[in-house]
Amino acid sequence: RTESEIAFFGGMTIVYKNSIDLFLYVVGSSYENELMLMSVLTCLFESLNHMLRKNVEKRWLLENMDGAFLVLDEIVDGG
Repeated sequence: RTESEIAFFGGMTIVYKNSIDLFLYVVGSSYENELMLMSVLTCLFESLNHMLRKNVEKRWLLENMDGAFLVLDEIVDGG
């Protein structure tokens, strides 16, 4: 099960999601729409989940870090 949260800290908008033993964060300026940031986070999480074919957890992510960086690069480059 995953939990998603939105926080505001130091003039930044932060959305994060935890899954088992891992936290994923997307940080944007206070002017960013938090729904758009949440969409980026959801895309990242679902892409990692599909790539790993398991629950997203720290051990699997560390073993597949090269693929995780490719996923992140595609999201940033395409978005």
